[in-house]
Amino acid sequence: MNFLKHIATKVMVAFAAIAFGISCNNGEVELNGNFSLEIAIEDISETSAKVKVTHNGQKSDSWYGLLTTDMTTEESALVKSVVKEYLMGEGKEGLHSSNRYIELLEGLTPGTEYRYIAFGMSERGATYGSIASTSFSTPDYGEIDTELMQYNDSWLVQYTGAGTLYEQPFDHIVSVLSNDQNPYAITIVEADKYNPEGLMQLATELRDAMVEYIDYYNSANGTAYRFADLLYTGNAADAFELDAGAYRAVVLGYTYTGEISGLYAISEPFEAKMPLASEAYKSWLGTWTVIGANSVESIISLKTDKTNKSCLMTGWEGFEQWPVRVDYESSLNSMFFSSQLVAQDVQVTSTQRGDIYFLGGDKEGYYYSNDEGDYEIAIAGILDDGVRAIVRYGVNMPNYPKFTQMFYMAKIGEDYYSLTDESEIPTFISAMTPGAKPKALSPVAKGVKISALHNKLTALRTPLEHHYRLTPIPRERIK
Repeated sequence: MNFLKHIATKVMVAFAAIAFGISCNNGEVELNGNFSLEIAIEDISETSAKVKVTHNGQKSDSWYGLLTTDMTTEESALVKSVVKEYLMGEGKEGLHSSNRYIELLEGLTPGTEYRYIAFGMSERGATYGSIASTSFSTPDYGEIDTELMQYNDSWLVQYTGAGTLYEQPFDHIVSVLSNDQNPYAITIVEADKYNPEGLMQLATELRDAMVEYIDYYNSANGTAYRFADLLYTGNAADAFELDAGAYRAVVLGYTYTGEISGLYAISEPFEAKMPLASEAYKSWLGTWTVIGANSVESIISLKTDKTNKSCLMTGWEGFEQWPVRVDYESSLNSMFFSSQLVAQDVQVTSTQRGDIYFLGGDKEGYYYSNDEGDYEIAIAGILDDGVRAIVRYGVNMPNYPKFTQMFYMAKIGEDYYSLTDESEIPTFISAMTPGAKPKALSPVAKGVKISALHNKLTALRTPLEHHYRLTPIPRERIK
């Protein structure tokens, strides 16, 4: 198994604390003891970081944030001091007020430990409840030790283009011919951004991403893979998903315990071109009328995302602004709909902002969050008579949720809300008719048999074990 594909580097530290908000009743200020506040710091670099502050009050409610390098003084004393100076008009470096979901912290010092404090405060400077606080450190990659990073002449790195790997076709493959047994990993950088002096930073970030990924994988699947299992020795190859552009492949050496060995090699610049779309893949593109077993129709559009790999669906529930990625399996000539985050920090109502998810639900009125990872909801395939239909995923899998619908939900704070009444969303089994053709014949009316189709489509798509443990949650319509 190739564990290095699709690794995303992200550092997140999250802490929760309870704070008291304020509300007005006939001009009187009241305490709201149920107001909760949560801080998350992510995307930490040497000089910047992103802070996310969420709470269960009104989205328009403001909070105050303080960034400090004082790691010893009690939070309450720091807040009291800074609020006093703020009210006296003296201000305080690092203090700011916001009602935004995301704030960018810039101008940070490399290799420095910071503390970020968030709290509620009235217009008169009265703070309420507990204080939310978290700490983080910026990395310091320092000066590159040119003697530490040494080019390994025993590694020949080449871009070989399209081919077969792990008995699967790939468009972009990198091969390594090795004359020694030093362990290594392979990654890709944009050609115009390659910087020899940044190799140590690249090696560090890749190593951290590999550690984070294998920890997640082991936790989700009950496995016990080690860092050494992600490394190659001798001749090897890896596959990557690339957009069109110029790249270089970089091989970086590591020890089996995760230390950077200092060895590296790099390919010549190469041009990744978009593959030609297959006729089968192109047959899915365009406008479709989807009509559910409940006779509800939806006009959708499927456009190219990654050629022969995935599409972007728009129009579901009438929403054009939030494309949903739909994976394409060329070996099955079928589309797979999965749960996913589709948009962040959007204006959901006139007073509320939140994140938009695409999730699955059942006939009992429950939805299933993807807090523990994305999961398959439905499959669009071609029946023996040429009819295209969308059926629920997991028909032959015991304990897998019996999905009947897929839909958008808004996550506001920690709660999810439906955007469309479930009676207005197509249910499975759904027929797909080319073009915007209302009054299409539903598959239930045609007596569609799905067992053979489902047996074929699910043979190669067994989900991770943790997907069987999805928890149903009652749906609630947004007000």
